[in-house]
Amino acid sequence: MVAAKRLGMLVTVLALGFAACGDDGGAATTTTPTTTTTATTTTTAAPTTTAPPATTAPATTATNVPPDIHPAWGVSWEGVWPSDGSTALVRVEGPEGFVEATVGVDYGVEWDGGVWDRIWLGSPDPAEFGVSFYGQRPEPWVVVVWGAHTHSGGGFEVMERFDPPLVFDLRMMPGEEVSGATTLVATDLNGEVEEGPYAWSLSLVGFEDLEVAAGRFPDTVHLHAVVEEPGGYTAETDVWIDAAQALIRLAPAHMWRSLELAGPWSE
Repeated sequence: MVAAKRLGMLVTVLALGFAACGDDGGAATTTTPTTTTTATTTTTAAPTTTAPPATTAPATTATNVPPDIHPAWGVSWEGVWPSDGSTALVRVEGPEGFVEATVGVDYGVEWDGGVWDRIWLGSPDPAEFGVSFYGQRPEPWVVVVWGAHTHSGGGFEVMERFDPPLVFDLRMMPGEEVSGATTLVATDLNGEVEEGPYAWSLSLVGFEDLEVAAGRFPDTVHLHAVVEEPGGYTAETDVWIDAAQALIRLAPAHMWRSLELAGPWSE
């Protein structure tokens, strides 16, 4: 399946919303969680972390907090999204060492007959190398992922769409999981189409302290994703999110061993 493995590793980035600083550039308002849980078994080698002491899962539920506030994380949905046009620096580890790349977010982007939120890695310009993910946010803590556009500027281009789109409900408590299935349709530069079944699951492992290239981050959200892609390929990845600086680590990340934050978000 054309480029399916890349989607399997990176689609979680869009699903988690690239939780980042608010429009004023300051840190999002949060209530520091104290819960940790035992991580889901995975073949991924996670970095060394220091998790808070294990406690009983919080009694807070989605019924007694405002819809905008995450029931376990205590973060405002509107507050965590970066301002339009924001970018950040990430460090990617491959077989030959580390390289740096740029990630960014844009709102109100026209693509494939609709208007979407776009999160991109590398460059959003089709004449350059990059991948862009397109989705919408219909309500707090719910993200709809429509598809992705991969381009190299050198004759390689793939459009991938989920039919129907992926729907992520992120109002999870530690230890809970959401899952779904759809069809992935890929179209290359020559108009050739391939499609196949695509299934996914996403679980909230807990809250951990984590150190990456950009510094040390306390009480990050640790999630574990599993995808089953066309051709029988199964991929697992672990993701760590900081309320003030977005995605801080993704490991593994498609062809790379890891992707982590190397510089703060800015407009």
